[in-house]
Amino acid sequence: MLLLYLSLFISFFLTGLLAFGGAPVLPAFIGNIFISQHEWFSPSQVSNLIALSMITPGDLALNAATVGGYATTASTLTTGYSILGSFIATLGVTLPSFVSTSIFCRFKGLLKELGITQTVISWLKPVIPGIALSGAILLMMPDAKGGETMSNWELGISIFLFISTIIGSAKFNFSPIFMLLLCGIAGWILF
Repeated sequence: MLLLYLSLFISFFLTGLLAFGGAPVLPAFIGNIFISQHEWFSPSQVSNLIALSMITPGDLALNAATVGGYATTASTLTTGYSILGSFIATLGVTLPSFVSTSIFCRFKGLLKELGITQTVISWLKPVIPGIALSGAILLMMPDAKGGETMSNWELGISIFLFISTIIGSAKFNFSPIFMLLLCGIAGWILF
């Protein structure tokens, strides 16, 4: 039981510490935790967890940690311990932001003078699209759809929607919410 709590905390702490790029990169991190590292969930369960975390108000990482921590511990422990698992995973994902924000606020002037902030951001910019793409590929895998294989039509439409969302957001400055709404409508009509 203690080892499960420790694994939840460390996994989500690392996600909170390393998942730069927000919601587009988080499915890859969440899939890595629940499927690859610990085998707590199947790919279809992770797909459901991500979908539930996205439609629930709040941050994707926070929602995934809360629901994922509860569901992981609920399979082996009672409700009280599951709530504790949810709390531990949520604490793990939020602690790095709290600590880094506190440090940044304390040394903001020095970091700005040295140009460290811009250097770190320039290092992260090329990495974020790759992580986002790996998350998209993870969600298009057959196991994420309950074992169904994706037809060429579905794959083509999914890739088209992914690329058009990037172009619409980057080149034409469309709101991400607007692009999400358009993709949802297109997916509803086409699938």
